[in-house]
Amino acid sequence: MSGTMLAQAVPVLVSPILTRQYSPFEIGNLGLFTAILNVVGPVISGRYEMAILTPHSHREASFVYAAAVWVAIIASVSLCIPFSLLEGFHFTNLSQVNILFALLPVSIFLYGYFNINNYLAIRQKNFKLVSSSRVVQSLFSSVMQVVLGFFYFLKSGLIYGYLAGQGIAALYIGIANKRTGKLLGTKFSIFKTTIKKYKDYALINSPSTLMDSISVFAPVFFIKAGYGSEQLGYYTMAQRLITLPTILIGQAISQVFLQRITSLHGDKVLIKQELLKTLKWLIVIAVAGAAGIFIFSPFLFSFVFGPQWRLSGQLASIMSLSFFIRLIVNPVSSVFIATNELKKLAAWQTAYFLLIIILSVAGIRIFSLESMVIAYALFDCFIYSIYLRIIFKILK
Repeated sequence: MSGTMLAQAVPVLVSPILTRQYSPFEIGNLGLFTAILNVVGPVISGRYEMAILTPHSHREASFVYAAAVWVAIIASVSLCIPFSLLEGFHFTNLSQVNILFALLPVSIFLYGYFNINNYLAIRQKNFKLVSSSRVVQSLFSSVMQVVLGFFYFLKSGLIYGYLAGQGIAALYIGIANKRTGKLLGTKFSIFKTTIKKYKDYALINSPSTLMDSISVFAPVFFIKAGYGSEQLGYYTMAQRLITLPTILIGQAISQVFLQRITSLHGDKVLIKQELLKTLKWLIVIAVAGAAGIFIFSPFLFSFVFGPQWRLSGQLASIMSLSFFIRLIVNPVSSVFIATNELKKLAAWQTAYFLLIIILSVAGIRIFSLESMVIAYALFDCFIYSIYLRIIFKILK
């Protein structure tokens, strides 16, 4: 099992312990916390971390690294005021479990700092560090969450444990990067020049990344708003267990698929043949996986996580539709890159964003939680079917 897969699997492996230590309400709050983090975190440094891979000289890459860190610091500090105002109006309700609003900006900065160092490690071809740092974060977060779970008065143990894992991983990868290469400081004049030179990452890439993140996590925000933290906890647990096999299987197949089609040098006929062969395997795996999730989830969730989590099992059964379509389509999405059809990908992403927001706003007003999850599953089938159709049109 690779480091990335291990890092993704560890939180799931400790879930049977966590579900007996924490309530659905507390797990729902963690789901909200990490959703906000995963929306804001990827853009906190203005996507300048991606520019670390661009310069030929290590000296200039160091300037970009420093600029990205400073952008992340300034942006994170700036978030303290709006987050405090939102918390004052109980926008997140995290204060109900004694979570200081300050934790979100700190967590968001740690996300950005880790991401910046991750790109620097990639530039230095230190892939072992990339992998091991994710394992360190996952393991330490999980261990701390379990340990803090024994202190019943500490209802925020899940979030504190997660934050502790972020901090340790950020220190680990940051120190390791400094040992492998000299990182230069940045004068203001150099900082200003670097920011201007690579401004397209902030002005073009950041908005699209933010839009994608909101699209992915919109259900979390709207379920929280419409049904509360406890119901969000049941949804979060179901989503976590559904997402893991989708990612593990999807990544393995997508890497092989991408490697094969990039070697075809844009030949659409050959790429289509490879696509059809890959889709046959994906459909077989997706049918078997979705059927298993649909049939056994209610029983398995009750047995493994405890009787109170049966609702999560029922939601997982519904979400098997999403598992089915996403597992088929996501691994072959690299066709857009191989054929340089990024505008069509952007158009689909924009449509996804707008439609998921409209569905969520309308749905929480009229649907129960189960009905809302059904609506999301049917929407996934619809929107990803269009995605696959666009891929086939590209290869005509």
